[in-house]
Amino acid sequence: DHRDLHSFPTRRSSDLGKHKSVAEIRGEGLHQIIDLGHENGEPLSPFNSPPTEPMQKVAKVLMENNLITFVKWNTIYCCPPLIITEEQIMEGINILDKALNEADKFV
Repeated sequence: DHRDLHSFPTRRSSDLGKHKSVAEIRGEGLHQIIDLGHENGEPLSPFNSPPTEPMQKVAKVLMENNLITFVKWNTIYCCPPLIITEEQIMEGINILDKALNEADKFV
């Protein structure tokens, strides 16, 4: 049932909150946003500025692992196709986990 999949990313993405670089995870259904920041509350990349090294590394890991997302400033926008399977969501979350490990090195 696709209705179950809409709550699945929210339940699973909470696992990504363990990363010290994750400031906030928010969204509705399959559309989720992950904001990254330092422990003092500063974003990993300032608003309306070129991407900083941490965000460049995050974007690189996502791209190298074939996870197509939109990375802008200190935010990762996750908007998968609505026909995605639970297995594909888990694969994406595992790739996000790798990328966030990179971000954690800068926090």
